[in-house]
Amino acid sequence: MFNYSQWLIRLFFQPSLWRDHLATNFNLSEDFSIADLSNKQWRNSEIQTVLIIGLIIVPLLLSIVVGLVALLLLVRLRWDLLWYLLHLVA
Repeated sequence: MFNYSQWLIRLFFQPSLWRDHLATNFNLSEDFSIADLSNKQWRNSEIQTVLIIGLIIVPLLLSIVVGLVALLLLVRLRWDLLWYLLHLVA
């Protein structure tokens, strides 16, 4: 079983390898949806790992990164505004 970092690398940087893996190991098409999964496939631990990564971990990591960048920009803009106002008064 692959760890999460290997799954993410495959998903983002080697999409053809990712598609081949889905087609050969899980008998899924390239554009499968969750509704297409059978009961047997739902119980497959590797498919569960793929779903956890794609539906929970990746969105969580992206939201953390976007939130941190927004927070840093907000702090920077407030500091620049404060600096400008201090120079304006002085």
